[in-house]
Amino acid sequence: DSVTNIVEGAFYECCYLKSIVIPDSVEIIEDYTFYGCSRLESMNIPNGVVSIGNDAFYNCVELSNIAIPDSITNLSNSAFSGCINLTNIEVSENNDFYSSIDGILFNKDASSLLRYPAGKEGEYVIPESVKSIEYGAFSNCTELTNIVITDAVTNIESDVFEGCSSLTTIDVSENNAYYSSKDGVLFNKDGTLLIKYPAGREGEYVIPDCVTSIAEYAFGGFVSDLEGAVEYSVKIKKVTIPDNVTYIGSKAFSG
Repeated sequence: DSVTNIVEGAFYECCYLKSIVIPDSVEIIEDYTFYGCSRLESMNIPNGVVSIGNDAFYNCVELSNIAIPDSITNLSNSAFSGCINLTNIEVSENNDFYSSIDGILFNKDASSLLRYPAGKEGEYVIPESVKSIEYGAFSNCTELTNIVITDAVTNIESDVFEGCSSLTTIDVSENNAYYSSKDGVLFNKDGTLLIKYPAGREGEYVIPDCVTSIAEYAFGGFVSDLEGAVEYSVKIKKVTIPDNVTYIGSKAFSG
């Protein structure tokens, strides 16, 4: 009970650890604290913890549910990356900084989508309240098949759909002023920037002639397995790039 801080990497890759009880005295769970604890089945985050760092629970693949207490003021977007069986992130109604809707993590007013649990399956329609989809929000969501982006979204950060190996369609509302979709592929509004080609689509793709730039990670993607090894998730076999393209971002075709 004297412990107030669990430092960076304290339980790093303790892959046989199944459960842990954190005392109420703990205030900070630092970066990579439970990174790679692939057999960790249960975790209590006591009301008193104010901060959870980057990749704190990365690849804790047996976790299915996480409860965020009202004391949390700082929660990294990547805290639960690689938790491929996580289906529910529950936030206390008394938390002043974060909220959850249907088990999905948002900021308090649900204007920013922070983390979609990687174990959720099927289609997802972004709520009308969301204006920004944050970095890595859907990373390693291997069972997500289709996503619908409403006209309210004004910002999509990079690396949002990394490792979505079953994603075949990204649909954008025609009324969105910043983004568009054509045949399920994500572009900026005027179609000059190809932002993301869904990793779950197979076969060949001819990039439209209106495209002048291909964004970072546009076709790339990978999923880390429970041992930390990288499995490339991209299924496309051929891409035809038109004459108008003058820029290809870094890691555009990684994997």
